[in-house]
Amino acid sequence: MAVDKIAILFLFGIFAFTEAGTKLNPVVLVPGDGGSQFQAKLNKPTTVASYCIKKTDYYYDLWLNLEQLVPFLIDCFVDNMRLEYDNVTRTTRNSPGVDVKIPGFGGTETVEWLDHSHISLNEMKLFFVDLQQLIERAYYTTGNQKVFLLAHSMGNPVTLYFLNHMTNAWKAKFIQSFISLAGVWGGAAKPIRLMISAWLMPSDQFWGPDEVLVMAPTRNYTIRDYKQLFKDINYETGYMMWEDTHALINPLKAPGVEMHCLHGVNVTTPKAFRYTNKTWHESYPETIPDDGDGTVNIRSLHGCLKFKKMQKQPIYHKEFDKAEHMQILNLKSVIDYLKKVFVKS
Repeated sequence: MAVDKIAILFLFGIFAFTEAGTKLNPVVLVPGDGGSQFQAKLNKPTTVASYCIKKTDYYYDLWLNLEQLVPFLIDCFVDNMRLEYDNVTRTTRNSPGVDVKIPGFGGTETVEWLDHSHISLNEMKLFFVDLQQLIERAYYTTGNQKVFLLAHSMGNPVTLYFLNHMTNAWKAKFIQSFISLAGVWGGAAKPIRLMISAWLMPSDQFWGPDEVLVMAPTRNYTIRDYKQLFKDINYETGYMMWEDTHALINPLKAPGVEMHCLHGVNVTTPKAFRYTNKTWHESYPETIPDDGDGTVNIRSLHGCLKFKKMQKQPIYHKEFDKAEHMQILNLKSVIDYLKKVFVKS
């Protein structure tokens, strides 16, 4: 999905001046899964199938490359994307023979398209160092103009974690405001089926201990049953990764900066999943509906409201009717809101 209108706005925010000569504040983007890109170079000892490429002399687009998400080739894609978890060091590493790099840090080109062809937080130390340096560079190169942090989806808990680990003096000097689009503050039910990120599993701060998330043929699973759930789907590594990451922003701690919390509402969103003997481990379950933005449940989207009682800086909240999780990036009413915030500062 293109977000070229927002990207152009970001460029003006960083480099342009108003007609009166007043400098605009720079904007730093923190994308979610859908707005990130990975490139890979292969020198694999083995492949999962004979038709999978074993070695390349160049970096190619790995995430997201829709050309690879087709029958047969998707097996090669999954093997190249997967992480190997070390339960001793509690860290992950790339699949053997896969060298991954992140292109375009500090620019907008790599977040303008989901598909360029038109990682857990406890291992992101270098990213946070680079992010801090990018913010400080944007501040100084625009004549000491404070920086807007604009994040989407999973980029929001990443940004919150970053701000929680910066001093109040640093935030007061460099940060104008934190703008959250479709923030995942308390996890979401959807990743239970997708298992994209153990970190985004529903939080016990937002889901009750007896709320059923998965209905299986032999038992039900709640937030208290994650260990058994991961075991029963033969993915116990996932539970160890959840143990490593679930407390990073749980319980929530206020960012300590002005914040705008924007998200969709009234879009059918998964609340729980019901499996039968035929679908368990084999195919898609029946989805129990909830309110939200299609990906994140409304209770999680409202998590930013908890910050109002935790900090003195203002928290602004606005819902956008029928704004889906990804479509919010290209919604005119959202872009108009952002323009007003940027110009007003």
